[in-house]
Amino acid sequence: MEKQHIAQSTAGCSNIRPKLRKRRWTNEELHILFTAFGRDITQKSMACGKRITELARKLPDHTVAQIRVQINNFVTGKVAVPSL
Repeated sequence: MEKQHIAQSTAGCSNIRPKLRKRRWTNEELHILFTAFGRDITQKSMACGKRITELARKLPDHTVAQIRVQINNFVTGKVAVPSL
């Protein structure tokens, strides 16, 4: 009975592709990300979830969460913005 509850609670997850391996972002992917969210990154504001979800469909190797974390890392200064 407990297994059914867990399965039901994860059924509505927003992950489009839940089982992906960690890997570095390529320069092309970073370019796509910065093209889509450059204004948000330079203004130090977080992008809206709907736009992040749309970009996740264009980047098949990254989940919504990975994209959100990468944008947040740029905004907070944890990662330097690439020179494109």
